[in-house]
Amino acid sequence: MDVAVVGGGPAGSSAALKAAEKGAKTVILEEHPEIGIPPHCAGIVCAEDLLKTGFTPPSKVIQAEVDKVLAWYEEYSFELPLKKKFLILNRPLFDKHLAKLAEQRGAELLLGSKVVGVRRDGSNLRVKILEHDTTRELLCKVVIAADGVASRIARMLGLHVSHELAACIQYEVTPNPIVEDGLLEVYLGTKYAPGGYAWVVPAGESARIGLGVRRAKKPAKHY
Repeated sequence: MDVAVVGGGPAGSSAALKAAEKGAKTVILEEHPEIGIPPHCAGIVCAEDLLKTGFTPPSKVIQAEVDKVLAWYEEYSFELPLKKKFLILNRPLFDKHLAKLAEQRGAELLLGSKVVGVRRDGSNLRVKILEHDTTRELLCKVVIAADGVASRIARMLGLHVSHELAACIQYEVTPNPIVEDGLLEVYLGTKYAPGGYAWVVPAGESARIGLGVRRAKKPAKHY
């Protein structure tokens, strides 16, 4: 194997797609049994920037479009127009779309394959994989750590991973409480989210409501 990509999210699938396009024998190792599950983040992307990547999502992936934000600070609020249009994506569908594109370009996708170790072996790397209570090793030339912001793989390889992380929590609720089309809401201040912010993001008939906190005295779920 030339390239082993750890993680089947957008970063991992797009990296695998490009590697496979260049002729590299590529595999995506995804620890979960299904791509995109559990979902991550609120699915907000800049439409213009997404088009620049070349990964245009199909219409079924786009749940809403946003061009303005209503910001709250304590009891004060103000509405701001956004200079660029933002899309709200169905993350599980978007992740599956990218993974399928990577497979179509020749990458292999292995689900339920958790990487539990990486070690150097001369000019190559040995990746230890746990699958259904059984471990095996994969020899490859390159490992791409696309396993998230707190990457275990990066730490295994001795790379620095930032510890300045925020604790976040998000729920998807129905019906959508946002009345005005094209609007997302942001809440600032210690009343809502100490050291961070809270959000209400439209997602078609539902909305994603969540917050992120840093250095808070209580868990994110409390707020």
